[in-house]
Amino acid sequence: MKVAEASKEEEKEDKDGKEAQAPHQIIQKKLAVALAVMEPDKVSGSISSIYIGWIGVIGVLRLQFARTITLGEVIGAKVYKPVSKAEPLIESMVAEEYQKWVPTITRWMCKFIAISLAWWIQRVISAVHSAIRGGTIFAEYLVDFLHEKGYLQVEHKETYIDEAIGWSIAVLGFLTQLALGFQLPFLLNLILLPVQILEGFIVWSVGA
Repeated sequence: MKVAEASKEEEKEDKDGKEAQAPHQIIQKKLAVALAVMEPDKVSGSISSIYIGWIGVIGVLRLQFARTITLGEVIGAKVYKPVSKAEPLIESMVAEEYQKWVPTITRWMCKFIAISLAWWIQRVISAVHSAIRGGTIFAEYLVDFLHEKGYLQVEHKETYIDEAIGWSIAVLGFLTQLALGFQLPFLLNLILLPVQILEGFIVWSVGA
């Protein structure tokens, strides 16, 4: 708030002085005003809080990541047992000097497929959860809004209308995500490009 007020005061002085300034001069002035007004202890505390929150988020995501990978490993190990019975047949189609690689490659292929399946299942679960949560939140606020405007006589806690609307939107939202392959459509992927970049950074941070 103090920074905003000081910035407005600075802009007012610049307008009164009618001084034409280059963009880099404006940035320098804004930065100087911000540094002069802000309190170092509060800034330091805010940065620390953001960092701690970020570490917490990354920790939770890494736990989820490890759990998904472990699930894939277990499924892959179970799948490999029956698949390993086909190894002699595969070895018969491979040159003798390469036959030693058949068990290893078969085992890793089973793990790769299983981990990919586990990730897909996790994505479906996340999509279902986000669809349900988004649909119910939208429906509750919609019913309350209509109640405030006088179109409905009850709030969302007193009726099942919000559940009907929320679950309908949830089903529609999930089916839309499924149809799009859990990807953003053309225009939205451009509008939300900064969010996608942030998501990519988070994924990289979790996997690093």
